Amino acid sequence: MLEIDQLIDVLRDGGWHSIAEVVEKCGLSLPKVKSIMEFLIEYEFVEVNVDGRKVKIASSLREFLLKTEI
Repeated sequence: MLEIDQLIDVLRDGGWHSIAEVVEKCGLSLPKVKSIMEFLIEYEFVEVNVDGRKVKIASSLREFLLKTEI
Protein backbone atom coordinates (compact mmCIF):
# COMPACT_ATOMS: atom_id res chain seq x y z
CA MET A 1 0.00 0.00 0.00
CA LEU A 2 1.28 3.46 -0.88
CA GLU A 3 1.99 5.85 1.98
CA ILE A 4 -0.70 8.27 0.82
CA ASP A 5 -3.18 5.38 0.78
CA GLN A 6 -2.26 4.52 4.37
CA LEU A 7 -2.95 8.07 5.43
CA ILE A 8 -6.25 8.32 3.56
CA ASP A 9 -7.31 4.98 5.04
CA VAL A 10 -6.94 6.46 8.54
CA LEU A 11 -9.06 9.46 7.56
CA ARG A 12 -11.65 7.42 5.64
CA ASP A 13 -14.12 7.40 8.57
CA GLY A 14 -14.78 11.13 8.06
CA GLY A 15 -13.97 12.14 11.63
CA TRP A 16 -11.42 14.62 12.92
CA HIS A 17 -7.96 13.19 13.68
CA SER A 18 -4.90 14.77 15.25
CA ILE A 19 -1.63 14.56 13.34
CA ALA A 20 -0.20 12.46 16.20
CA GLU A 21 -3.04 9.97 15.78
CA VAL A 22 -2.46 9.79 12.02
CA VAL A 23 1.27 9.21 12.56
CA GLU A 24 0.56 6.44 15.07
CA LYS A 25 -2.07 4.67 12.96
CA CYS A 26 -0.13 4.96 9.69
CA GLY A 27 3.21 3.95 11.13
CA LEU A 28 4.85 6.73 9.11
CA SER A 29 7.26 9.38 10.36
CA LEU A 30 5.98 12.80 11.35
CA PRO A 31 7.85 14.55 8.51
CA LYS A 32 6.39 12.10 5.99
CA VAL A 33 2.84 12.59 7.30
CA LYS A 34 3.26 16.37 7.26
CA SER A 35 4.53 16.26 3.68
CA ILE A 36 1.61 14.12 2.49
CA MET A 37 -0.84 16.29 4.45
CA GLU A 38 0.48 19.44 2.79
CA PHE A 39 -0.26 17.90 -0.61
CA LEU A 40 -3.72 16.69 0.43
CA ILE A 41 -4.61 20.06 1.95
CA GLU A 42 -3.33 22.02 -1.06
CA TYR A 43 -5.59 20.04 -3.40
CA GLU A 44 -8.52 20.12 -0.95
CA PHE A 45 -8.62 16.37 -0.34
CA VAL A 46 -8.28 17.03 3.40
CA GLU A 47 -9.75 19.75 5.64
CA VAL A 48 -8.05 21.34 8.66
CA ASN A 49 -10.05 22.46 11.69
CA VAL A 50 -10.11 26.08 12.89
CA ASP A 51 -7.14 25.80 15.26
CA GLY A 52 -5.11 23.73 12.77
CA ARG A 53 -4.68 20.80 15.13
CA LYS A 54 -6.92 18.24 13.46
CA VAL A 55 -7.61 17.03 9.96
CA LYS A 56 -10.33 15.07 8.24
CA ILE A 57 -11.01 13.80 4.77
CA ALA A 58 -12.92 16.20 2.53
CA SER A 59 -16.53 15.15 1.99
CA SER A 60 -16.05 15.08 -1.80
CA LEU A 61 -13.13 12.62 -1.54
CA ARG A 62 -14.98 10.51 1.03
CA GLU A 63 -18.02 10.28 -1.25
CA PHE A 64 -15.80 9.31 -4.18
CA LEU A 65 -14.09 6.58 -2.15
CA LEU A 66 -17.42 5.21 -0.92
CA LYS A 67 -18.84 5.11 -4.46
CA THR A 68 -15.78 3.39 -5.90
CA GLU A 69 -15.28 0.84 -3.11
CA ILE A 70 -15.14 -2.72 -4.34
